[in-house]
Amino acid sequence: MFKVTAIYARVSSDKQAKEGTIDSQLAALREFVAQKGWQVDPDREFVDNGYSGATLARPALDRLRDEIACGQIQRVVVLSVDRLSRKFVHQALLREEWERVGCELVIVNEPELRNPQDQVLNQIKAVFAEYEREVLLERTRRGLLHRAERGEPPPSAPYGYRYVPREGQAPAHWEIEPVQAEWVRKIYRWVWQEHLGIRAIARRLNQMGVPPPGGGEGWRESTVHRLLVNSAYRGEVYYNRSGRKGKAGMGRDGHGRTVKPEQEWIKIKVPVIVEGWEWEVVQQELKRHKELALRNAKPRRYLLQGLIRCGVCGRKMRGRESDGNLYYHCRSKQELLREKRCRSKWVRTERIEGVVWEAVKRLIEEPEQVLRSYEEQREMWLREEKERERRELEREKKMLEARHKRLVDAYEMGVISLEELVERRRRLEKAKQELRRQWIEWEERARHWQAYTEALSSLVRYREILKESLESLTFERKRELIRLLVEEVVVYEDKIVIRHILPTDRSLCSPHPRGSGRGERPFAPAPSTQGWRYPEAPLLRVELP
Repeated sequence: MFKVTAIYARVSSDKQAKEGTIDSQLAALREFVAQKGWQVDPDREFVDNGYSGATLARPALDRLRDEIACGQIQRVVVLSVDRLSRKFVHQALLREEWERVGCELVIVNEPELRNPQDQVLNQIKAVFAEYEREVLLERTRRGLLHRAERGEPPPSAPYGYRYVPREGQAPAHWEIEPVQAEWVRKIYRWVWQEHLGIRAIARRLNQMGVPPPGGGEGWRESTVHRLLVNSAYRGEVYYNRSGRKGKAGMGRDGHGRTVKPEQEWIKIKVPVIVEGWEWEVVQQELKRHKELALRNAKPRRYLLQGLIRCGVCGRKMRGRESDGNLYYHCRSKQELLREKRCRSKWVRTERIEGVVWEAVKRLIEEPEQVLRSYEEQREMWLREEKERERRELEREKKMLEARHKRLVDAYEMGVISLEELVERRRRLEKAKQELRRQWIEWEERARHWQAYTEALSSLVRYREILKESLESLTFERKRELIRLLVEEVVVYEDKIVIRHILPTDRSLCSPHPRGSGRGERPFAPAPSTQGWRYPEAPLLRVELP
């Protein structure tokens, strides 16, 4: 019997991910699968990079469990059982869950369990391994806490320091790393002497070729900010400042940290790289930069704000002023690392806004063209999309039912508490309500194609009223009308694609588009009525001048 096979791999830290250990896992799994003569599609490779094995709240594992519950996968291959989880109770939960739906679990580095005795022995070994791990974690925590109380800093020294382990009677301590420390001092001076911002500092460091902390790809704004606010550089490190919030478990909210009361902090002295007064001056300068940024944030006039998207990489575009001119540019243009930036060009606002506005005017003046496009898409939806969407909603329904079953099983096995069960069932009910909403929306969509036709007819009826006032609209009224009729504007190098929507009769406008009273927004949709978006809004392709 043919079985759909999937492979699962996991590493527990970003460092391991960078070192390529996930690649070695995948290579071993692919080789094993090939030797067995099984086939694994690329979309059946589930990988969690940088996720702890102490929790089941992992995105790739969640997707794998959902697909197994829906019967889409019949065999899972992992390198070792601790890649699934380091907790025995979690391993047992996954085994039982998958066995119940007929999914086979294959573990490459473990012998096949042929009889009940082998299974019991394997479970005993897993329990002892989990117990030893918990003991080691607790010993490590208490050891670090004890060392901190004696004035020894943690092993993870920040940029500018290196950790020196305890030797004989000499306690563990941090030493200044001269080259890095000098760069720290320069960075602080750039702030309070040259008044450079965080982004400018990161750019300068990258241009000068300064190796970033941890051997990453380059300096980022977040890296510079953490360096500038780290009290270690003025000689003070605080241990036990934060603790784990909640506990690791099955859900997606098992992690997080919370700040402890200040009286529980342990202050540790370390060598000074930046004088205390200089550190305080930099904090004031950072605060001043923030206040200035808020004060100088002038409102700009961008007609397509929130509607415009880059056709090269798919990211949103934003407005920006340069040399007195206004432009739209891809958000990735702000990436400090050149190789991560999108290759798209900046576009002058007047060049693209004029094209979009003319297209909106044509939509109002000649809605019959849109009607023909709509009829074509309506036929396509009735033939293909309707059944596909129904199947997708059925699949989502099965996944939610499977999650509910797993939740109850986890409570019965003691993996989660009653409080966690109640909270997660609440979230699950919310997801079910959202699914029911989508069902209702789908059914309404299937019933209301005629209403879309009526919306087009309303444009025809109001065409003359709107045409009379199009040229006299203010900037704000133009933007309201565009938001009412345009879903999205996608910008390519030589063309733009305008995806429009159509308002219902009630949401179009009053007979006086400029309004008759203060605060009136005649082009905004009525409170209970929105524009129709079915299922792919009609497209209008326009060549850029």
